Order: sequence, then C-alpha cells, then structure tokens
Amino acid sequence: EQRINRVQLASVAQVVGEAANAGDQVARSIMKKAGTHLGKAGVVVLLRLGLQSVPTIVSTAGGVFNAGNVILEPMMVRIHRDCPHAIYQPPRFPPVIGALFLAMQSLSIPITNDVKTAVIDTHDIWERRK
Repeated sequence: EQRINRVQLASVAQVVGEAANAGDQVARSIMKKAGTHLGKAGVVVLLRLGLQSVPTIVSTAGGVFNAGNVILEPMMVRIHRDCPHAIYQPPRFPPVIGALFLAMQSLSIPITNDVKTAVIDTHDIWERRK
C-alpha cells in the first residue's frame, strides 16, 4: 500500500481547492467532505474544552484553508450543529509570526503592542521583497 506524504497531500489539496473554486463538482464534493471532517474535529476540541455553549472564536491554520468558503462553509456548518455559538475568525497573523510569538512566550519575553507592530511591519517588508 502506497501512502501519501504531507507535501503530496498539500499539493493535491491546492489543486482540488482551485478546481472547486472554478466550479468542478467532484472537487467541490471533496472539499465539502473535507470541511465536514475538519468541522467534526473542531467539535471534538470544543466539546473537550467545554466551549459548546458559549461564544468561542474558531480559527484555522494550513494551506487547505486557502481554498476559502468551499472548505470553510462546510466546516462551520458541522461545527454549528453541536456548537451553535462558535464564530469563525481568520488568523490574525501568518503561521511564522504565531510561531515567533509562541517562542517569545516560552522565553517569558513580553509581547507588547510595539513588539507586535514591529514584527508585523518587518514581515510585511519581507513579503514585499519576494
């Protein structure tokens, strides 16, 4: 049995997401099913944390979510079935900035508004240079 690795899966997810957004019905069906499964995983987390009955922000990470609503909508429909007060909010920062902030927290480095602004500004400058 041949297994697919993460890189291969990510590239397939991108192609399927693009096809779904272009209107391909098979791709849309795949993304709907994937979104539903991701929503079910989100429900498990919310239930274990006891957050099913209170307004709770749900966010995402990972390239599959670049597909947008074709995956986000079925995910949130599934989450709302068990956690009707969940609210989707796109990530505030790219993953690399989140990793930096987690590293800073682990070293007890305060993350002030000035630090956030400097990091984000630096990231934006770097992105424009690409």
